[in-house]
Amino acid sequence: MTLVTTKYRPLLDVPGHPGLRCIEPTIAPFLAWEADVKAAGGVLHVNSMTRTCAEQQPLFDKYKRWVEAGKPEKYDSNVMTNVVACEPGRSGHQGGISVDVNTFKCFPAAPADQQVDLLWKTGKPHGWRPIIDQPDEARSERWHYDQHQTWLSVHDKLGADAAYYCSALDVGQAGKWQSDEALLQALVLRAGINIGKPDGQIGPKTSAALVQLGIIVDLRHLEPAIVSLRALPAKDLA
Repeated sequence: MTLVTTKYRPLLDVPGHPGLRCIEPTIAPFLAWEADVKAAGGVLHVNSMTRTCAEQQPLFDKYKRWVEAGKPEKYDSNVMTNVVACEPGRSGHQGGISVDVNTFKCFPAAPADQQVDLLWKTGKPHGWRPIIDQPDEARSERWHYDQHQTWLSVHDKLGADAAYYCSALDVGQAGKWQSDEALLQALVLRAGINIGKPDGQIGPKTSAALVQLGIIVDLRHLEPAIVSLRALPAKDLA
């Protein structure tokens, strides 16, 4: 894995998939999953991978309108959707760690009630985590999978929202929540010190963690500290 020496982790093109981008740690597991799906007689059909905040916004707006309308069973799909969409900057799709696949097209020869089971069987060995807790062709978000890797410990200790937020901060796509202070906190979590969810405030916990890590910080200019934190190995949170 290439050491990131810039303020933000770059998003890279996925080989053989024009238009798809993600962070480097996501690429190899994606291609391995794709190969296993092919070996099982299928094709990994991707609906969406990384999205900008601008691309996330209309999805969130449609979901928000549906919620505000009382989650009606019947609605105009042009203006509403019952598919959960995170607010821009709080989704793994901004962080380059998430993918949505077409669960009806990946294994066309398999029975309809085995599509998601086969995706779980081929994806989980490569670290792909489904967002739902049981394989079910009728469940919303059955198509969504995450490759947490760097943020797995954050996910397990602080929750999915924290992991998604950290991943978005990591690549500079956290929208209105993006700040150098929050990014620095995310990288402290990556280094294995649990200071809680990033809040963009450099308080006593964050300051003590930076001292523990040996990171010198100039609060007027945080980028050197951010780059220094990137050079540290990722560790699980205690």
